[in-house]
This record gives sequence, structure tokens and C-alpha cells, in this order.
Amino acid sequence: FFLMIRRPPRSTLFPYTTLFRSVYGATNYAIIQGFDNVQTQEQVLNGIVYLINNCVEGQPLSDKRVRDAAAHCLNIEDIAAIASSGAGTPAYNIATPLVEYYADVAEHVTVDVEAANALMTEAGYSESNPLPIRLIVVSSYPDWVSACEVVKEMLEQSYFSVTIEQVADTSRYFIQDFDIAMLSVGLTTQFNSYAQLYDDSTGLNLAGANDADVQAAFAAMTDEATTQAAMKAATESRAYIPIYYPTTFFAFDANVNPGPFYTQFSAFMYRDFSWK
Repeated sequence: FFLMIRRPPRSTLFPYTTLFRSVYGATNYAIIQGFDNVQTQEQVLNGIVYLINNCVEGQPLSDKRVRDAAAHCLNIEDIAAIASSGAGTPAYNIATPLVEYYADVAEHVTVDVEAANALMTEAGYSESNPLPIRLIVVSSYPDWVSACEVVKEMLEQSYFSVTIEQVADTSRYFIQDFDIAMLSVGLTTQFNSYAQLYDDSTGLNLAGANDADVQAAFAAMTDEATTQAAMKAATESRAYIPIYYPTTFFAFDANVNPGPFYTQFSAFMYRDFSWK
């Protein structure tokens, strides 16, 4: 990765310098923090890793009882720790803390296999008649693959029978060729951008969700209270089960002063670099 920064020019022809920036994982970050020639910084990104449920009509997870049952099987803290290699913050809201008017208003679903079994029984499943589901994950993310193995174990505590399929790219996510899928989604710091996840016209409705209550909640947003109500409605629809907020670890040359972050979608950029 590299950034272009402005410096006091030695000539009028070359007023910019290339600054190399490296991004590290949590394991190496603690070591790098001890180096004298770099400065380090960590930053939560404006994105969330979700388990996406296929809510298309006629699919098994279009039944809200099944989605709620799945949620009751999942220990979010454990999944987040594995999927992020210990570097993510467990998420309980469809939005990130960087979103305007963010509040932790959504229900934190507790692990309760008995409650899951009761919901699955209502939906027509049992120990002798479990629901077969396909869980897809991008193979190039080994931590996600490991986390999906744990998700499989958790779901199979109830009346689910899970097959994990590793995929090479995200093409199947966009045609809902899955029952559950793990994927990271990054949107803007305005919560109204999350309405795209529930709108077929945007191409981002990966869950195939068509929930009139959620759509009405987005349409009603005018202030902090109604935005938080939409956050709650969207999260508790369980079309997208949030898992964790990713953290990125940066190391910069010790001779620069990095300015503050500003956000553009899920990416972060520095501004106003200067030399010490």
C-alpha cells in the first residue's frame, strides 16, 4: 500500500513524496509496536462481517422462526474471535459504531438451544428431521473458514444439518445460491445507506430480504430516534446476523505526522500528512 503526501518542495517540479504504509494482522502488530523506526495505529473499519441468511421466498431461512433459531445457537463472541483472529469486536447491531446516531438498541440474542429447538419444532423440524443447509465461505479467508466450522457445530446443537462449501469468489452471494453465507459488507456512515441491503433494486440485497416492516422503518427515518428504530428493526429481522467489526492495524514511518482519519464507504484514508 502507498499514499502520496505533500511536503515542502525542494523544487517546484516534485512537491510530493511517496509514503509506504503497511497493514498488519493482530499477531505481528504487538511485535511491530516495539520498533523504533515506525509508529503504529489501529482503527475499527466502517464495515461488518455478517452471516447472511437467504430470505428469498420459498427458501428455508425465509421463515423468521428458523432465522431466530439459528441466532439462538450462535455464540457471537466465540465466532468473532476465530473469524477475526482475535482482532475484531463482536457485533450485535447491523450498523457500526461509526454510523451517525448509532446506538446499541438491538436485542442481544442469548445462546439458548432449547429455545432454538422449540422454534425449529414450530417450523416443522426435529431431531429425526433436521433442516439441511449450505453454508458458503470464501476459501481465501482461512480464519472465516475456521469460524464456519464452529458455526456448523453450534447450529447442529439444534435441528440443523450443515454442509460447508468453500467458494473461490463472491459470485454465488449475489444470486442467493446459499442458505447461509459469511461475508464482510462496508457501507457509509449514514444509516440510510443500509437500506440498500433490503432493496432489490440496489444489487446489494444479498439476503433477498423483502420485509415490509423493515422497509417502513427505513422510510420513516427523520431523526435520531427513528434512525435507531430502523437499526433495531433491521437487525432483529435476522436477514443479516452481525458477527464482528474488523480492526485494521497500521504501521507508518516514524518521521511523519499522520493526520486524522476520514471515511469514504468502508475505506479509511489519512489526510494532512506532514514531516516531523
